[in-house]
Amino acid sequence: MTDPNAAVSEVSHVLQNLGAEREPVARVETKRSVFAQILVCNGCCCGREDKRKPSIPVDELKRAFKERKLLKTVQLTISGCLGPCDVLNVFTILTEDGQQWFGGIRTHEPFLALIDWAEECRELGAVAPFPDILEPYRFDRFPPKLVDRLRTAEEGTR
Repeated sequence: MTDPNAAVSEVSHVLQNLGAEREPVARVETKRSVFAQILVCNGCCCGREDKRKPSIPVDELKRAFKERKLLKTVQLTISGCLGPCDVLNVFTILTEDGQQWFGGIRTHEPFLALIDWAEECRELGAVAPFPDILEPYRFDRFPPKLVDRLRTAEEGTR
């Protein structure tokens, strides 16, 4: 039987040398500079009226972003399933500061507020604060680990 430590050492050595033999790869850059990207779920559940789910104003969003020339400020992407499927009508907003998730939306107003928000971003020349109407729909897509939540709860009782 071979020594397991020697095998691990050999694999580690090979992996370290793999990077050394490659030429540096040029970074991909884009000429388009946007302040944010909105990804609207329109997948297996969200917006699916045929499944008795509330609709999403996809066509209205696309038309408004195009007509108002907002796509150079805030990119709008209508995507397939973003998950989590137990939260209705989800969208996420990506900015240089991170990612925010919104869901559980049963009316068109929060979606339509994104149009005005994108216009505000254009006018400011930066990411504008999110509209207040979105706050009740904000959620943590990847909640803190249980240990972190217990630790926080424990610190709150001191």
